[in-house]
Parts: sequence; C-alpha cells; structure tokens
Amino acid sequence: MKKMRFIPGMVLALVLLVQPLFVQGQGNTGFNRFSLGIHGGVLTPFTDIEQRDYFRVLDEFSFAGGVNAEYHFTPVFTVRGSFLLGQLKANDETQNIHFNSELWEANVSGMLSFSKLLSPRWKRNDRIDIYGILGAGVVAYRSKYFDSLNDELIKSYGYSEDGSEKEKRELDLAIPLGLGVRFYLSPRIDLAIESVYRFTQTDKLDALHRHFSRYDTYNYTNVGLIFKLGKNTRSMKWASPSVVMYPGDVQRMEFITERITEVDRRVDQIDQRMQQTTYDQDIAQLRQQIQGIDQKQNDLDARMSSLADAKPGTYISESSVTALLSVYFRLNSSAIDNYNYERIASAARFLNANPDVSLELVGHTDVTGPSAYNVSLSERRAQAVFDALVNDFKIAPERLEVAFRGPNDPLSQQNLSINRRVDFIILNN
Repeated sequence: MKKMRFIPGMVLALVLLVQPLFVQGQGNTGFNRFSLGIHGGVLTPFTDIEQRDYFRVLDEFSFAGGVNAEYHFTPVFTVRGSFLLGQLKANDETQNIHFNSELWEANVSGMLSFSKLLSPRWKRNDRIDIYGILGAGVVAYRSKYFDSLNDELIKSYGYSEDGSEKEKRELDLAIPLGLGVRFYLSPRIDLAIESVYRFTQTDKLDALHRHFSRYDTYNYTNVGLIFKLGKNTRSMKWASPSVVMYPGDVQRMEFITERITEVDRRVDQIDQRMQQTTYDQDIAQLRQQIQGIDQKQNDLDARMSSLADAKPGTYISESSVTALLSVYFRLNSSAIDNYNYERIASAARFLNANPDVSLELVGHTDVTGPSAYNVSLSERRAQAVFDALVNDFKIAPERLEVAFRGPNDPLSQQNLSINRRVDFIILNN
C-alpha cells in the first residue's frame, strides 16, 4: 500500500515539469498530434538470480513486444501510453538455481526531446530526435524459480502452491527510465530505437524474495515503428520548436531582422554617397593644383619676357618677375627627392644660359608646427637648394641669395603641400 502511493507523486511531478511546454503548444494548429506504434526487442533481468552482475549472457535475453500510443503536445514534449508483453529468465550457476517469469506491463510516460530543448537550431532536428523517457505504470507477473540440478520448483508467485495452475498475477509499481533516438522516415512513419530500465517496487520478479535485498529491475531494448495519424501532412513531433512554442518571439525576430536589413541597406547608400563626395573633393583639389601650376607658368612666361626687355644694369624687382618652377618638400623635411632635383637642374641650366642673372632662393613652410620651427625649416630648405646648385652644378655662390619666410607667404589655404617649397626669384645684376 505504501509503495502504491508513489504513483500519484510521480504523476504530479511530471505534470508540474511539463506544464509550461503544454501551455505554449496548445494554440498551434495544422499539425498531426496522434501516433500509434509497434515495437519489439529483448528483455533482460537484473535480479537476485543472475549469472553475472552487470553484463548479461545470451540465454538471459528474452523476446518481448508491444504497442504504444502517443500525443505530441509540442515538438519537445510527448505523452505516451505503452503496453509490453514478454518473459524474464536467468540462471545462477554458482547457486544452481534458475527462474522464469511471464509479465505484462502498462505505463504512461513523458518523453522530453533533449536535442530540440538544448539545441533548437540544430539542422538535423527535422530528421533526428534524441529524447529521454520517464513515467509510471504497473507490472503484472507470474514467476517461478527452480533447483537447476533436478529442475524442482522451489518457490512461485501467481501460481498454485505446486506451480501447476495459474492464479491471479502479482501487481507492482514499475518506473520506466531511459533514452531513445527517433528517425524521420516519411511524413507518416518514424523509426525509434530505445533502451529503458524498469525500476520496480518488488523483489519477487525472480520468485526469490530475500529480506533487505534490492528491488528487481529489468531492461527493455527495442526497435519500433511509429505511424503518424491525422489529416495534416506535418507532425507536431517534427515541427520547429521556436515557431510552435514561441511564435511571438519568432515574429519579433523576423521584424528585427527586417529592420536590421533596412538599416544595412541605408548605411550602404550613405557609404556610397560619402565615397562619391570624397572623390569629388579629390578632383576639386587636383584641379586647383593644376590651376596653380598654370598660373605659375603664366607668371614665368611674363617675367621672362620682362627680363628679355630689361636694360643692362637694371634691377628687376620681385614684384615684376616670376620664379622658376619651385622645389617642393615632404612634411617636416628639407631633403630633395629625384623629381624636384630635376627642377634644380633646370634652374642651373637657366643660370648657365644667362650669366648676368642671379637667383634668390626663398624657403617656405606650411602652418603645421610652431612658427619659430617653421622659420628655421624654411631656411634649411633654401640652404639645401643653395648647396645643390653650388656643389652639384658648380654655380658661383655669389650668384645666389638665400631667404626664408616660414609659413608667412602661403600659396594655398587648403592644400598645405603647395606651401612646402623653395621659390626661385630672378635678379638682374
């Protein structure tokens, strides 16, 4: 009587465990929820009469089979009613005893999908399901155990005293606990492989009842076919857990995804506009540089014309003549690169062709850095051009004058590289 009170407690615990899953799945339609199945496998006893403690031998396996019916509340949780019919047998060679039992079992179990619960986005969830089984039921049995030497009956339950006639079966509680794997074969058929232990509240399955002995247990490992019933083409068992159990969350996620996609599209448009704007700015700066070069070339032509028309001995002021092509420098540098060295060579060629002309070398900087440092840098730049003309092109030092103005005479307010230069100012001796 005491052990039968365990059944309501198990049922209550199972209901409390699955209540959230049950509630979330109730509003979903369009899925088949009922299934019927058949199964067959082997029963293995774990009792007082056994040949080995853990690993069974072949003659301890007995064929069994049965049917079950399932109702799928959600893709994660299923309730199943199951019926099992079979026999148990074992032989203890050390004690020279063996037993035989015939039984049937009926139980109600909950099946919890571990794969869908723990990994709802697994790509194989629509083809493979790994689940656990826990339930409660009754086992009805008749058992005998014998002396193996003379096959004499020692004790029996569910039989007459001499074991010749069957009587009412013994009833006891059975707790199924195990694991299973289910495979999707078609919209109507699944294949299941399960191994489930039955923990009983009796020590009489082998007919050998000992005080302080453990309760008897048996295992049922089987293969089954499940037939999905209903007018719909989809089964709740293989539905997407997130769509069925949390439809509101899925809709919100779809809305958020759409918004993120729209934001990404707009960001791409802004990036394209910014790239176009940067390209337009580069083109405008390049055109400004070209205009500056053209203006300097025009000034050079005008000053050369003025120089040709000047009388000997006349000083040509800085305001009326132009410079040769200027020498440009990198940021914070007074070193002359190869490209600008060609401009110094052009100035040397001009001086050799006009022996009565002198040049003033005027150094400049941009506004980057302290003013005193820029004045010194402009002087070093003018001196670098002076040294190149004197040392490399053998121009007489007295034909050259060095001047420096720091950042005080810029050509451009935007393109600072134009201001890092040395200008050639033509003087008439």
